[in-house]
Amino acid sequence: MSSAPEIKPIVTNTGLFVAIVGPSGVGKGTIMNLFKQRFKDAVYVLSNTTRAKRDGEKDGEQYFFVSVEEFEKGLQEGKYLEYAQVHHQDYYGVLREPVEKALKEGKIVIRELDIQGVDLIKKTITDGALLTIFIKPEDMSCLRKHIVERGKVSEEELDRRLESAEHELKRAGECDYTVTNYEGRVEQAYLDIEGIILSKAKARGVVLQSASSRF
Repeated sequence: MSSAPEIKPIVTNTGLFVAIVGPSGVGKGTIMNLFKQRFKDAVYVLSNTTRAKRDGEKDGEQYFFVSVEEFEKGLQEGKYLEYAQVHHQDYYGVLREPVEKALKEGKIVIRELDIQGVDLIKKTITDGALLTIFIKPEDMSCLRKHIVERGKVSEEELDRRLESAEHELKRAGECDYTVTNYEGRVEQAYLDIEGIILSKAKARGVVLQSASSRF
């Protein structure tokens, strides 16, 4: 693929974009699901991805599944706000239009990113409208166990994911906050992250209505 065009920044003094960052298997999906249960008025923008569907996944629920050709065409047309090629294989990226619309309407957008996505999002979300929170595993053995439990992976793929995780963990300090997801205590990690987000949202004047009580 030829180099993608430069991504233009979104300049807004309203709304808040929250990036939940961390390696594969650290619990980002579980924490995102807890947010979706509790804060239904937040905007949860799905990524497009070129990876194959896992068992039980449906298009438009976890991701929008697209071909490599379709994804790369969107890059050339400047349709993506951020993207990454994960594990040196699959593309993941979020379209610009729904995020820009939500922010300019003063809403909060919450989504998962990897560290590559953070590099781009820092260039595209401006004026204090970005909050990045890195989730760390308790240790690498816990992360390894979670990756294996998510589905059958080859030893080669497992090694590649753990190598990527080690690279991401070295850059955790580049995010605004770091929260450790201790084994068996994902609810506490969620509550820590929720508190950070609500504090930042209040400072931005973004109202986030809860739909349910805490745990």
